[in-house]
Amino acid sequence: QQTRDFAYDSYAGLRVGTSAQWLTDVTPSLVEYETGTGIIHIRRELLDVSVDQYVFAPMDLAEHAYLDLVRVTRGGATASAIDGFFLYNFHLGTGSPEPSASGETLAWHGESGSFLEWGDSGAALGYAGVTPPTHHGASPEDPFAQLVAGSDLGDNAGSGGAMEDAVAGLQWSLGSLSP
Repeated sequence: QQTRDFAYDSYAGLRVGTSAQWLTDVTPSLVEYETGTGIIHIRRELLDVSVDQYVFAPMDLAEHAYLDLVRVTRGGATASAIDGFFLYNFHLGTGSPEPSASGETLAWHGESGSFLEWGDSGAALGYAGVTPPTHHGASPEDPFAQLVAGSDLGDNAGSGGAMEDAVAGLQWSLGSLSP
C-alpha cells in the first residue's frame, strides 16, 4: 500500500525585535535523534537566541499526526520582544499519491485556535499549537512574506473558498525572554 504524500513544506520562523528569519534559512549547529525516542532534535543559533526544535510522529496515537515543537532560549544580555511562527503548506488538492495544490480551502476555527484545511483529495488537516496562537494568517494573505517583512500575521478567517496553494501560519508572542 502506498502512503499519500500531503506535506509540501512546514517550518518554524522567529522574530527578535524587528529582525525576522525562517529557520530553514539558518544552518543547524546540531542535528540528532534523541536516543531511543524517534524524536529529531535540531539546534540553531540566530538573532542572539538559541532555538531547539523537536520533530516527531507519536507512534501510539490512533490518528495520523506529527509534532514540531520549538524551545527558544535567549543567548545575549539584551532583552527584545520575541515571536515564534509556523508555516503550514500541505497539498490537499486533486491527485494521488501526491495531491496537487489546486482547490484547497483554509478556515480559521476560533474556538480551538486552529486552522482547518481540506481539498479535492478527500483529506482534511488541522493546524494548531500546544497553546493558542497570538495571531494567525492564511492565503490569500501570505504568511511567509508577513514574517519576512517583520509584520504580525493578519488574523484573517482563511482562504474564503477553494484556491490554488492555500498556506496557513500561526504566531506566538513570547515576550522578552530573560538571558
